[in-house]
Amino acid sequence: MHVHYERTASPTQIMKLALFRRRKTFPVLRIPAGCIVILFLILIPFAAQALLLTADTPEGPVVVSAEDHPFSQGDAVKLTLKSPPLTRAHISFNGRTGDFVPAPGGACFFSLVGIGCEMKPGIYPVVIDIEYPERGGISLAGEISVIEKKFRKERFRVKQKYVTPPPEVQEHIKKEQELLRRIYSEFTPAWQGSGRFEAPLTGRITGKFGDWRVYTGANPHTSRHRGMDLAASHGTPVKASNAGTVVLARNLYYTGKTVILHHGNRLFSLYCHMSDLKVREGTSVLKGAVIGRVGSTGRSTGPHLHWGIRIDDQYVDPDLMTALALD
Repeated sequence: MHVHYERTASPTQIMKLALFRRRKTFPVLRIPAGCIVILFLILIPFAAQALLLTADTPEGPVVVSAEDHPFSQGDAVKLTLKSPPLTRAHISFNGRTGDFVPAPGGACFFSLVGIGCEMKPGIYPVVIDIEYPERGGISLAGEISVIEKKFRKERFRVKQKYVTPPPEVQEHIKKEQELLRRIYSEFTPAWQGSGRFEAPLTGRITGKFGDWRVYTGANPHTSRHRGMDLAASHGTPVKASNAGTVVLARNLYYTGKTVILHHGNRLFSLYCHMSDLKVREGTSVLKGAVIGRVGSTGRSTGPHLHWGIRIDDQYVDPDLMTALALD
């Protein structure tokens, strides 16, 4: 259903997202004069959900859309914006704000939203603000629905120092955590990626995203697995899953020899437990470039690669990320 109201007065357009769920018919929205509301989000049980927002402005139409698949815990949502020339557009979701950046080819803009494995199922507000050079702007207020996903629970036995770190390494771990916080807070909005994400190696999946992990021993510890484990022989080349900048390449206490790439637009990829690093911090890499080799450093039970994807402060499922169109 498509409902269209022309603006008659206010320079600021207010658009609200209507969320219809499990209905076979859709009521007509009645909105007071002076507002513009053009949007539909259809959720059909057991089918994909589609998001489409459209509006007319004096300079031309505005269209915001998302890919057609259910949004679940661990998902990455890509919002695409087509608009007349603008000064800035940004999205606010779940307490975080990010910019829309030019998509490859320059025909539109896009922004990414990360739905972490620990986000509770429900409906979350989303606001998109667009600023234009010669006038004010428009604000789109709506909602994103997150559905529940089931995760496994696994038990692991590792060296006790990785369950309860000894006092002499506590300060070292604290400094590493501060370093990571700084790395994730400093980024450039411009997109550096090249097409879709690809797996960094071919290997058997031994650990899935979001699993509950119980590390047994004298002091058992439970955590979430915020990445994907790919088993491979020691020394197997690890490739960059997309083009980006090396923001970290060093040995860390828990994740061992680790590389973190920034791909722009608040998106990072992580490669952990490697035996050898092949890149330096501050350098740029192409998709498919060898950045290290498989190992078992840090908190690891055998040769494998831990591959992670992070958007803002939310980790998402790398397997789902490879299905996201970023061309």
